[in-house]
Amino acid sequence: MSHMYCLQMDSTLTLNEAWEKLEEQGFSILYGEEEETAVYLYVEDIEIKRIQETEAIIRYKKMEIPAIDWGKQWENHGHQFYDGLVHVPLKGNQELKLQPGPGFGDFSHPTTCLMLIFIQSYLAQQVTIDIGCGSGILSIAAALLGASSVYGIDIDDNALVHSKTNATLNHVEKICHFCLPNDLEMNENQNPYLILMNMIQSEQEVAWNSLPMIHEKKGWIITSGIHFEEKDQYLKWTSLWHWHLIEEKEQEGWSSFVFSY
Repeated sequence: MSHMYCLQMDSTLTLNEAWEKLEEQGFSILYGEEEETAVYLYVEDIEIKRIQETEAIIRYKKMEIPAIDWGKQWENHGHQFYDGLVHVPLKGNQELKLQPGPGFGDFSHPTTCLMLIFIQSYLAQQVTIDIGCGSGILSIAAALLGASSVYGIDIDDNALVHSKTNATLNHVEKICHFCLPNDLEMNENQNPYLILMNMIQSEQEVAWNSLPMIHEKKGWIITSGIHFEEKDQYLKWTSLWHWHLIEEKEQEGWSSFVFSY
Protein backbone atom coordinates (compact mmCIF):
# COMPACT_ATOMS: atom_id res chain seq x y z
CA MET A 1 0.00 0.00 0.00
CA SER A 2 1.61 3.27 -1.14
CA HIS A 3 -1.31 5.70 -0.85
CA MET A 4 -3.81 6.76 1.78
CA TYR A 5 -6.57 9.35 2.23
CA CYS A 6 -6.46 12.33 4.56
CA LEU A 7 -10.03 12.94 5.77
CA GLN A 8 -11.13 16.17 7.40
CA MET A 9 -13.94 15.28 9.76
CA ASP A 10 -17.06 17.08 10.95
CA SER A 11 -15.83 19.84 13.30
CA THR A 12 -18.40 18.90 15.97
CA LEU A 13 -16.64 15.57 16.51
CA THR A 14 -13.68 14.92 18.76
CA LEU A 15 -10.83 12.78 17.49
CA ASN A 16 -12.13 9.74 19.42
CA GLU A 17 -15.69 10.24 18.17
CA ALA A 18 -14.59 10.61 14.56
CA TRP A 19 -12.29 7.60 14.85
CA GLU A 20 -15.10 5.44 16.22
CA LYS A 21 -17.58 6.53 13.54
CA LEU A 22 -15.21 5.53 10.76
CA GLU A 23 -14.26 2.23 12.42
CA GLU A 24 -17.96 1.36 12.75
CA GLN A 25 -18.26 1.85 8.98
CA GLY A 26 -15.32 -0.40 8.22
CA PHE A 27 -12.57 2.15 7.53
CA SER A 28 -9.03 1.02 8.37
CA ILE A 29 -7.49 4.00 10.18
CA LEU A 30 -3.75 4.54 10.17
CA TYR A 31 -3.53 7.50 12.55
CA GLY A 32 -5.24 10.78 13.46
CA GLU A 33 -4.49 14.40 14.26
CA GLU A 34 -6.54 16.90 16.25
CA GLU A 35 -6.04 20.64 15.78
CA GLU A 36 -7.85 23.50 17.48
CA THR A 37 -10.52 23.76 14.76
CA ALA A 38 -10.21 20.50 12.82
CA VAL A 39 -9.84 16.73 13.15
CA TYR A 40 -8.01 14.72 10.50
CA LEU A 41 -7.98 10.94 10.10
CA TYR A 42 -5.67 9.10 7.74
CA VAL A 43 -7.12 5.88 6.32
CA GLU A 44 -5.98 3.12 4.02
CA ASP A 45 -6.62 3.57 0.30
CA ILE A 46 -10.24 2.53 -0.40
CA GLU A 47 -12.97 3.09 -2.98
CA ILE A 48 -13.64 6.82 -3.28
CA LYS A 49 -17.39 6.15 -3.27
CA ARG A 50 -17.26 5.02 0.36
CA ILE A 51 -15.65 8.29 1.36
CA GLN A 52 -18.15 10.36 -0.62
CA GLU A 53 -21.09 8.56 1.01
CA THR A 54 -19.86 9.14 4.58
CA GLU A 55 -21.58 12.26 5.99
CA ALA A 56 -19.04 12.90 8.77
CA ILE A 57 -16.28 13.52 6.20
CA ILE A 58 -16.08 17.17 5.09
CA ARG A 59 -13.06 17.03 2.75
CA TYR A 60 -10.66 14.37 1.57
CA LYS A 61 -7.34 14.17 -0.21
CA LYS A 62 -5.44 11.21 -1.62
CA MET A 63 -1.76 11.26 -0.77
CA GLU A 64 1.35 9.13 -0.64
CA ILE A 65 2.02 7.46 2.68
CA PRO A 66 4.86 9.28 4.45
CA ALA A 67 7.36 7.51 6.65
CA ILE A 68 5.94 7.56 10.20
CA ASP A 69 8.34 8.34 13.03
CA TRP A 70 6.88 5.89 15.55
CA GLY A 71 9.51 6.85 18.12
CA LYS A 72 8.34 10.47 18.03
CA GLN A 73 4.67 9.44 18.10
CA TRP A 74 5.19 7.29 21.18
CA GLU A 75 7.40 9.87 22.85
CA ASN A 76 4.55 12.38 22.54
CA HIS A 77 1.76 10.09 23.74
CA GLY A 78 3.19 6.98 25.43
CA HIS A 79 3.39 6.29 29.17
CA GLN A 80 6.74 6.89 30.90
CA PHE A 81 8.69 7.06 27.64
CA TYR A 82 12.45 7.12 28.17
CA ASP A 83 15.49 5.32 26.79
CA GLY A 84 13.45 4.85 23.59
CA LEU A 85 10.81 2.67 25.32
CA VAL A 86 7.45 2.90 27.07
CA HIS A 87 7.58 1.54 30.63
CA VAL A 88 4.38 0.09 32.17
CA PRO A 89 4.35 -0.91 35.87
CA LEU A 90 2.69 -4.19 36.83
CA LYS A 91 1.97 -5.67 40.24
CA GLY A 92 4.76 -7.40 42.12
CA ASN A 93 7.29 -4.71 41.12
CA GLN A 94 7.26 -6.02 37.56
CA GLU A 95 7.65 -3.74 34.57
CA LEU A 96 6.58 -4.18 30.96
CA LYS A 97 8.55 -2.46 28.21
CA LEU A 98 7.30 -1.55 24.75
CA GLN A 99 9.22 -0.52 21.68
CA PRO A 100 7.49 2.12 19.51
CA GLY A 101 5.69 0.75 16.46
CA PRO A 102 2.39 0.52 14.56
CA GLY A 103 0.49 -1.66 17.06
CA PHE A 104 -2.19 -0.05 19.27
CA GLY A 105 -1.43 0.08 22.99
CA ASP A 106 1.10 2.45 24.56
CA PHE A 107 -0.77 2.69 27.92
CA SER A 108 -1.94 6.23 27.15
CA HIS A 109 -5.58 5.29 26.47
CA PRO A 110 -7.97 4.61 29.38
CA THR A 111 -9.30 1.41 27.78
CA THR A 112 -5.83 -0.15 27.96
CA CYS A 113 -5.42 0.96 31.58
CA LEU A 114 -8.77 -0.60 32.52
CA MET A 115 -7.89 -3.87 30.79
CA LEU A 116 -4.61 -4.10 32.71
CA ILE A 117 -6.36 -3.47 36.02
CA PHE A 118 -8.74 -6.38 35.42
CA ILE A 119 -6.03 -8.69 34.04
CA GLN A 120 -4.04 -8.27 37.24
CA SER A 121 -7.13 -9.26 39.25
CA TYR A 122 -8.40 -12.21 37.22
CA LEU A 123 -5.30 -13.84 35.75
CA ALA A 124 -4.22 -17.07 37.43
CA GLN A 125 -2.13 -19.23 35.07
CA GLN A 126 -4.88 -19.50 32.46
CA VAL A 127 -4.44 -19.91 28.75
CA THR A 128 -5.02 -16.35 27.53
CA ILE A 129 -6.34 -15.22 24.14
CA ASP A 130 -5.77 -11.55 23.28
CA ILE A 131 -8.02 -10.64 20.33
CA GLY A 132 -6.74 -7.51 18.59
CA CYS A 133 -3.32 -7.67 20.25
CA GLY A 134 -1.90 -4.50 18.63
CA SER A 135 1.45 -3.73 20.25
CA GLY A 136 1.17 -6.90 22.34
CA ILE A 137 0.82 -4.97 25.59
CA LEU A 138 -1.99 -7.12 27.05
CA SER A 139 -0.51 -10.40 25.80
CA ILE A 140 2.87 -9.59 27.31
CA ALA A 141 1.31 -8.40 30.58
CA ALA A 142 -0.55 -11.71 30.86
CA ALA A 143 2.65 -13.65 30.19
CA LEU A 144 4.60 -11.68 32.81
CA LEU A 145 1.80 -12.13 35.34
CA GLY A 146 1.74 -15.93 35.02
CA ALA A 147 -0.41 -17.04 32.08
CA SER A 148 0.44 -20.61 31.06
CA SER A 149 0.41 -19.59 27.39
CA VAL A 150 -0.81 -16.58 25.43
CA TYR A 151 -2.25 -16.31 21.92
CA GLY A 152 -2.27 -12.81 20.45
CA ILE A 153 -4.46 -12.34 17.37
CA ASP A 154 -4.57 -9.39 14.98
CA ILE A 155 -5.61 -8.75 11.38
CA ASP A 156 -2.66 -6.39 10.79
CA ASP A 157 0.62 -8.08 9.84
CA ASN A 158 2.56 -5.01 10.99
CA ALA A 159 0.96 -5.22 14.43
CA LEU A 160 1.94 -8.89 14.68
CA VAL A 161 5.56 -8.04 13.90
CA HIS A 162 5.42 -5.29 16.52
CA SER A 163 3.94 -7.70 19.10
CA LYS A 164 6.63 -10.30 18.48
CA THR A 165 9.36 -7.69 18.86
CA ASN A 166 7.91 -6.56 22.19
CA ALA A 167 7.52 -10.13 23.44
CA THR A 168 11.21 -10.75 22.77
CA LEU A 169 12.09 -7.47 24.49
CA ASN A 170 10.29 -8.72 27.62
CA HIS A 171 11.71 -12.28 27.36
CA VAL A 172 8.28 -13.93 26.97
CA GLU A 173 8.58 -14.98 23.32
CA LYS A 174 8.29 -18.67 24.28
CA ILE A 175 4.97 -18.08 26.07
CA CYS A 176 3.39 -15.67 23.56
CA HIS A 177 2.21 -16.84 20.13
CA PHE A 178 1.01 -14.20 17.64
CA CYS A 179 -0.97 -14.91 14.48
CA LEU A 180 -3.76 -13.90 12.10
CA PRO A 181 -7.28 -15.11 13.09
CA ASN A 182 -7.35 -17.89 10.47
CA ASP A 183 -3.99 -19.22 11.69
CA LEU A 184 -5.03 -19.71 15.32
CA GLU A 185 -4.18 -23.21 16.54
CA MET A 186 -4.39 -24.16 20.21
CA ASN A 187 -3.36 -27.47 21.69
CA GLU A 188 -4.45 -26.69 25.25
CA ASN A 189 -7.77 -28.13 26.37
CA GLN A 190 -7.77 -27.11 30.00
CA ASN A 191 -10.26 -24.61 31.42
CA PRO A 192 -10.72 -21.85 32.40
CA TYR A 193 -9.56 -19.57 29.60
CA LEU A 194 -9.09 -15.82 29.81
CA ILE A 195 -10.14 -13.88 26.69
CA LEU A 196 -9.22 -10.23 26.16
CA MET A 197 -10.90 -7.82 23.72
CA ASN A 198 -10.10 -4.10 23.76
CA MET A 199 -12.07 -2.77 20.80
CA ILE A 200 -15.38 -1.12 19.95
CA GLN A 201 -18.58 -3.20 19.94
CA SER A 202 -18.83 -3.67 16.17
CA GLU A 203 -15.26 -5.01 16.09
CA GLN A 204 -15.96 -7.30 19.05
CA GLU A 205 -18.94 -8.77 17.19
CA VAL A 206 -16.84 -9.49 14.10
CA ALA A 207 -14.00 -10.92 16.18
CA TRP A 208 -16.23 -13.20 18.24
CA ASN A 209 -18.03 -14.52 15.15
CA SER A 210 -14.72 -15.19 13.40
CA LEU A 211 -13.40 -17.43 16.20
CA PRO A 212 -16.03 -20.15 16.78
CA MET A 213 -13.39 -22.52 18.15
CA ILE A 214 -13.26 -20.56 21.42
CA HIS A 215 -17.03 -20.46 21.99
CA GLU A 216 -17.02 -23.86 23.65
CA LYS A 217 -14.28 -22.92 26.09
CA LYS A 218 -15.10 -21.90 29.66
CA GLY A 219 -13.63 -19.02 31.59
CA TRP A 220 -13.65 -15.23 31.72
CA ILE A 221 -13.80 -12.47 29.12
CA ILE A 222 -12.37 -9.02 29.84
CA THR A 223 -13.50 -6.32 27.42
CA SER A 224 -13.14 -2.59 26.95
CA GLY A 225 -13.57 -0.02 24.17
CA ILE A 226 -17.17 0.85 25.07
CA HIS A 227 -18.30 4.43 25.73
CA PHE A 228 -20.21 4.72 29.00
CA GLU A 229 -23.39 5.92 27.24
CA GLU A 230 -23.31 2.79 25.03
CA LYS A 231 -23.10 0.42 27.99
CA ASP A 232 -26.76 -0.67 28.11
CA GLN A 233 -26.86 -1.51 24.41
CA TYR A 234 -23.58 -3.39 24.73
CA LEU A 235 -24.77 -5.47 27.67
CA LYS A 236 -27.89 -6.48 25.73
CA TRP A 237 -25.61 -7.78 22.98
CA THR A 238 -23.33 -9.69 25.36
CA SER A 239 -26.35 -11.39 26.93
CA LEU A 240 -27.17 -12.92 23.55
CA TRP A 241 -23.82 -14.70 23.71
CA HIS A 242 -24.59 -15.91 27.25
CA TRP A 243 -21.83 -13.83 28.79
CA HIS A 244 -22.60 -13.20 32.48
CA LEU A 245 -21.46 -9.85 33.90
CA ILE A 246 -19.24 -10.09 36.97
CA GLU A 247 -17.73 -6.64 37.34
CA GLU A 248 -17.36 -3.32 35.52
CA LYS A 249 -15.24 -0.17 35.83
CA GLU A 250 -15.26 3.25 34.18
CA GLN A 251 -12.46 5.71 33.40
CA GLU A 252 -12.71 8.97 31.46
CA GLY A 253 -16.03 7.99 29.90
CA TRP A 254 -14.92 4.49 28.84
CA SER A 255 -16.28 1.26 30.33
CA SER A 256 -14.57 -2.08 30.88
CA PHE A 257 -16.19 -5.36 31.89
CA VAL A 258 -15.48 -8.84 33.20
CA PHE A 259 -17.80 -11.66 32.14
CA SER A 260 -17.94 -15.37 32.77
CA TYR A 261 -19.04 -17.54 29.85
